Amino acid sequence: MVNSCCILKCLPSVVVFNALIDMFGEKSNFEEMMKVLDEMRNYGFTPDVVTWNTLLTIVSRHGMQVEVRQVFKDMKRAGYEPDKATFNILIEAYGRLGSSEKAMDMYKAMLITDCCPDKATYNALLAAVAREGLWRQAELIFRCMQDNKCQQP
Repeated sequence: MVNSCCILKCLPSVVVFNALIDMFGEKSNFEEMMKVLDEMRNYGFTPDVVTWNTLLTIVSRHGMQVEVRQVFKDMKRAGYEPDKATFNILIEAYGRLGSSEKAMDMYKAMLITDCCPDKATYNALLAAVAREGLWRQAELIFRCMQDNKCQQP
């Protein structure tokens, strides 16, 4: 992978590795994606929050629920706390995977860490509960969104 950098006359960096991880992940080439992650570490680079969020996005978009949990655990074990983007990715992931309960758990965790929800958060929550036909809960989330309060619906 990094040999391509030599041909293109660029130096390997976290940004380059993140782009390669994203590229292979988007092409569903998970084996190469993980090789790039290993190579990143072998070159002495530490995955950053963008790396972890990229991995979370990829595994969630491919319906890999076990891997979503594992990547999140690995992220925390590596010393990274989730940011707003991480929480939004997880809320959307769990909603897409049919677990509005886990999506709500991520929302609650978001509030505990003083990350204030944004439109993406509420859209993901609404989609999660709507997929399961939880219309009353959707109504509460919508009201919370309208009030623009960082409170649990």
